[in-house]
Amino acid sequence: MDKKILPVILLDNIVLLPNNDIRLEFDWFANEDLLKEATLIHENKVVVVPKIHKDIFFENKIPVTAILGSITHKTIIEKENKARVIVRGIERVTISDFVYSETEKNFLKAVYVSVEEFVEYDEEQLYTRKLVKEFEEYLKITPFKAEDISSHFLTIGNLSKLTDTITAQMPFDAKRLQEYLIQKSPVKRAEMLLSDFYKEKE
Repeated sequence: MDKKILPVILLDNIVLLPNNDIRLEFDWFANEDLLKEATLIHENKVVVVPKIHKDIFFENKIPVTAILGSITHKTIIEKENKARVIVRGIERVTISDFVYSETEKNFLKAVYVSVEEFVEYDEEQLYTRKLVKEFEEYLKITPFKAEDISSHFLTIGNLSKLTDTITAQMPFDAKRLQEYLIQKSPVKRAEMLLSDFYKEKE
């Protein structure tokens, strides 16, 4: 699999998952080179790394599971020195190395490859039906509310997308979301969700 390199956005106590959006605000002057390279050279693509991995470049703790993201919206407010962006999670990636840019305002870049996710058709259908059923039951017993969310999930047939979509709607803290992020198997993520649903019923 070919390795690629993209600018890195480090998140502070936030975890982005595939098929979900996140709104961020940056210091424009400090991050101008990073955002310009992402938008002008890499078709708005970035690698999003959560806070738990902030020191791995210096401690050499690689490989790392992160998220390939796309900047879908960017607003620059120069008078306030702010850049506001919306980043959409695309897929999990494995980072094999970090390097610094050669620009005047150095920023971190990641060398990465895509993560392959494969599930047998019958297994995918089984877990998809089970997840939708158990999530609907979960919504009945929890104060957590999501507008029209269960009916929306009925249309998602891809297990990987389903697990990430449900996970992003759950009231998990950043640490638990990180555990879902680094789990590359859709089946194992489904089992994690089912276990969390069952714990809520106890």
